[in-house]
Amino acid sequence: MPERPLKVLLIEDDEDDFIITRNLFSEVGQERYDLAWSSTYESGREQLLRGAHDLYLIDYRLGIHNGLDLLREAKRNGCAAPIIMLTGVGDQQVDIEAIKAGAADYLVKGQITPALLHRAVTHAVQRKKIEQQLRESEEQLRQSQKMESLGTLAGGIAHDFNNLLCIILGHASSMLEFNLDANASRKAAESIVRAAHRGSNLVKQILTFALKTELSLAPVNVNNLIEELTRMLADTFPKTIAFSLHLGNGMPFVTGNSDQLHQSLLNLCVNARDAMPNGGELSIRTEVVPGSAWRSVFPEMREDEYVCISVSDTGTGMNESTRTHIFEPFFTTKSRDRGSGLGLAVVYGVIKSHAGFIQVESEVNRGTTFRTFLPVPLFSGADSITEAQPVEEPLRGTETVLVVEDEELLRELLTTLLSRSGYKVLIAGDGVEAIEVYKRHQDEIALVLADIGLPKLSGTEALARMREINPGVKAILASGYLDPELMNSIQKAGANHFLQKPYVPSEICRRVRLVLDTLESGNDSALPLVAP
Repeated sequence: MPERPLKVLLIEDDEDDFIITRNLFSEVGQERYDLAWSSTYESGREQLLRGAHDLYLIDYRLGIHNGLDLLREAKRNGCAAPIIMLTGVGDQQVDIEAIKAGAADYLVKGQITPALLHRAVTHAVQRKKIEQQLRESEEQLRQSQKMESLGTLAGGIAHDFNNLLCIILGHASSMLEFNLDANASRKAAESIVRAAHRGSNLVKQILTFALKTELSLAPVNVNNLIEELTRMLADTFPKTIAFSLHLGNGMPFVTGNSDQLHQSLLNLCVNARDAMPNGGELSIRTEVVPGSAWRSVFPEMREDEYVCISVSDTGTGMNESTRTHIFEPFFTTKSRDRGSGLGLAVVYGVIKSHAGFIQVESEVNRGTTFRTFLPVPLFSGADSITEAQPVEEPLRGTETVLVVEDEELLRELLTTLLSRSGYKVLIAGDGVEAIEVYKRHQDEIALVLADIGLPKLSGTEALARMREINPGVKAILASGYLDPELMNSIQKAGANHFLQKPYVPSEICRRVRLVLDTLESGNDSALPLVAP
């Protein structure tokens, strides 16, 4: 099957130049190209933002506008197709600015031959394909390395979960089998709650790390990130490895993707662990350093300040030959069954993608220190400590709540909890049953509290069906994880709120009351979809 012609759009305000360009393409081979023309800046902008073409040729002069502005706007709005800038006269400064703004190439009108035009277009398209393939390969590399790191931690995670289950089962059995006094029962219950919270935090860390989510940039508190990571690692790494944290006070936020930064720090810690087979000390330090102090090492440093994260171990160290190769993909000094050599390559890629730098110091039998430098934004707030709020009594109500949950024990718990708080509770064990119950009692049901992962019909699908019955149905959906695709389905289903499992009783009561009160007041815009 022959390839379709390449769709090319020329944005040019001079009809004579359009005719010349059309003739040039005709000489190359009309069947290869499908040339369209926009004669104004405005129509060209509209076509660019629509993104219906494979390649764009933009003239530098477009009436009172210029093609550079159009090029920059197209790139800001995510235009992925290659763009070639056309200039009337060779102007080196314009050419340089065009390349800086993201142009694939530039051509001087009057000097363009059919062969030159064909070569420029072909190279621009091929380079764009290669760049796309590289991005896809980098993403596959990161995902592959994520799973490798999870596999490395799996044994320790299983051990930790078994310990948590032993704590929960032991204390629960004691409460059932022995006649404990009030003080002993309270201590046993507190131990169960602490163990459950540890298990919940561990699951959240694994999900955050393992799920493939959309890349988003936001202010990141590196101290919080490191504290969360080390809590997980302290329970999964060998007990012969001691953790030492030296976190700077009032550290500024950095702009980044917390999942990727979490992954890079985890890789450095796993690398440190493997360098200490007989145990040792893993130390993590954070501090703010001036860019000028490290510019002799990294001449590309442009920012005034950087957050420096140092990960040090007291392990076997590296010689100079090894140190020069450590960031190369698939380079490893470990046996084949202990790693693919992707870990440090991924760290390097993540730090570079955050406009940062990485440096390593190591000496055989004296340990290794990795330093990563992340730029401090011009406007960056310091971390603030929020005092813990006193635990409130569960909020009460008299409305009817439909609880949809397929896990019987959890369904019983929610029923008991809400009933004790004054609510009338109706129950359903799957999505189909939920719709049937809602049909019978829609006039009295004030709120639907439903799990998303239900049998027969998911929580989002069941809610969508209920909205067909009653567009004003109020609902809270719950799940053990949250990713962009799931959030999109929740919003489409029309949920008023989302709760992430596991949840504590007081939070359930608080959220139910908050949703009911906010919606009854008619101020639903004041309620965030996701719990803060």
